Amino acid sequence: MAGTTVKDPASLPLFADTREEQIRQITGRIETVPEKPQLIPDAGTPEHAEYEKLVRYIKENVTDTVTTLLTQVRLPEFDEAFQVFYAALDRLDGILSEKRFLLGDFVSTADVDLFVTLLRFDSLYSRQLVAVKKRIVDYENLWGYARDLYQIPAFRASVSWKDLIASVSFEDEKSNYSMNPFYDSVLPATDLDAVWESGTERAYLSSDPTHVYLERENRRFER
Repeated sequence: MAGTTVKDPASLPLFADTREEQIRQITGRIETVPEKPQLIPDAGTPEHAEYEKLVRYIKENVTDTVTTLLTQVRLPEFDEAFQVFYAALDRLDGILSEKRFLLGDFVSTADVDLFVTLLRFDSLYSRQLVAVKKRIVDYENLWGYARDLYQIPAFRASVSWKDLIASVSFEDEKSNYSMNPFYDSVLPATDLDAVWESGTERAYLSSDPTHVYLERENRRFER
């Protein structure tokens, strides 16, 4: 109906969201790296204060906000979340124009938190949202950053494109998904691993381009 401010709850398709599980998988694999990487800056340091701000910002403006976009039935709240989400992507894209990772030279859990949403957006979340302002591939720095993370073994090993795409079901009797040529034919036939393994040319942003992790005791997050 024209002018309606509420979406039909039944129009929200069912899907399995496994972000938290994947975060645990990635951090668990990183913890097994022989060098024992430090994913959180030492408490009481300026880097730790910046880290806490980023983690909170990502949770409030990306993670929680994309959940609102996927589940909100009231259009005013959806519109507000839409603006917040894209403002956050614009800001993060700007940060990543000058830093290889969110805190600089090395991966932190803030990167893990952001990665799992970026990974899903174009291939999964955009299907439910239908109309999106931008895809992740349209952001030069976010797209390169997401691929840079993907090419780290702990991140890559946590991704199953087949399972991720299949987490949307249009066969369930309660689901309102209809067949879509792109998501149901083109995307499954695409070698997404090859796409995400393509070069990023972001190493130059780091003062230590051969290392992606901060090794305990002998390095700092910022140089």
